[in-house]
Amino acid sequence: MNNPRILIVDDDDYQRLLRCVTLNRLGFMNLCEAEDGAQALKKLHDEHFDLVISDIDMPKMNGFELLIQMATLGMLTRTKVIMMTARTLAEDMETARRFGASAYLLKTVNKDQLLRAIETTLG
Repeated sequence: MNNPRILIVDDDDYQRLLRCVTLNRLGFMNLCEAEDGAQALKKLHDEHFDLVISDIDMPKMNGFELLIQMATLGMLTRTKVIMMTARTLAEDMETARRFGASAYLLKTVNKDQLLRAIETTLG
């Protein structure tokens, strides 16, 4: 997919910046940011995104709640979601997949692993 629109969702300013810089270096230029799931959901209502890369632990609306809302609104048919989190428990990974995430990555993932996950998710 040429130049997909990607929404990066994380309440940590540094993590969002790190994702943007990493994705820019990998050639992705069409990026947008949201500070939490509630802000992301509003952006998803207003604009089309091909991919959401979201943290789980955030205020107002966490990543699991965002996935549930996206599924309820039928957004997961056109927008894929990669969860990127510090949570290492297998049950969190299973919950994310059950709620509709296409991939589950740890924040410590390197850029090559991130690129492979994006390419696999977007086809």
